[in-house]
Amino acid sequence: MYTSHGDDIYPHPSLKANFSSNISPYGVHPQIWEHIRNSLELLNNHPPPGTQIGKIPSTLCEIASKYHGLPKEYFFFTNGSVEALHILGFLLQHRISTIPIPSFAEYEEISKSYNMVENFLGYHDQILKQENGVLFLGYPNNPDGKSFSQSQIFEYAKSFPQTLLIVDEAYIDFAPHLQTCIPGIPAFPNLIILRSLGKSFALPGLRMGYVIASPSVIARMTKHAPSWNLNSLAYATASYIFTHYEDMLPNISALLDESKSLQKAIHAIPGYRVSESPLHYFLVSLKKKESAQTLKTYLLKEHNLLIRDASTFRGLGSEYFRISTQTPQKNQQLLKALQAWEEKRATR
Repeated sequence: MYTSHGDDIYPHPSLKANFSSNISPYGVHPQIWEHIRNSLELLNNHPPPGTQIGKIPSTLCEIASKYHGLPKEYFFFTNGSVEALHILGFLLQHRISTIPIPSFAEYEEISKSYNMVENFLGYHDQILKQENGVLFLGYPNNPDGKSFSQSQIFEYAKSFPQTLLIVDEAYIDFAPHLQTCIPGIPAFPNLIILRSLGKSFALPGLRMGYVIASPSVIARMTKHAPSWNLNSLAYATASYIFTHYEDMLPNISALLDESKSLQKAIHAIPGYRVSESPLHYFLVSLKKKESAQTLKTYLLKEHNLLIRDASTFRGLGSEYFRISTQTPQKNQQLLKALQAWEEKRATR
């Protein structure tokens, strides 16, 4: 199992700031925290069988269907989007998988685990037709924030109906410049969308993922899912979020403005090259191709700051690291630390 994700905070309990994780830096909305505290007693029981949860007289899929405007048969909830990828991997064994790189490492891990024939290409390289193939797309992409357009994805789904498109919209809430691909689901049975509630609402530990796809795909996934794959607290929290979605979202506009400022400030420091991103996370490379792991170690030891060593992403060299924008105060701490590293390196 692949384990080299970001957010490796557990060995570092005294962190001042975590720039490694792409979740919202603003924390959990107070009303969601209150709802979670009031729902703790649900942990005394198994998750509901699908009739109701707490005082909400509806199933979670019905609640999600009202928010997204599709029938409930198009939805399937999972213990995080990685579980969804594993179920899909089991169903799609031995196909040819196409993975634009760099991208979320689980796409490659799933392909290996379920004996797919892997085909790697640059994110905007021409994607060729593959009969009985699978195409993984981050929309937007992690770690660089790149993306195809909605129209490009729909055109590909139309042109190659035998190729399954797994479109990962885990970070779509952070990308107001993009249009979700959900409206294309009824028209394209080969389109599968992955979603996550943990990123936008800063609750990755509750593992709240879901799939939107044709009813036939959902039926197959449901058949192979473990019982009670979503715990009672996650079920209750997801239900609450969907009924208050827009009100509970963080201030995305402020976060993206802060990201632009941070990218510009880092790029202005000699020794660093920022790969511009429209999102709150972005790639940075060391101009002299020094090891980002060495920089990561320095930032942890001297400043208690954590960055993401991006060399584990296929297609990126050892000089790359990823930054996820935090609050202005924490971003200033990072800028001072990066400047100190550059001054220290210059004197060596």
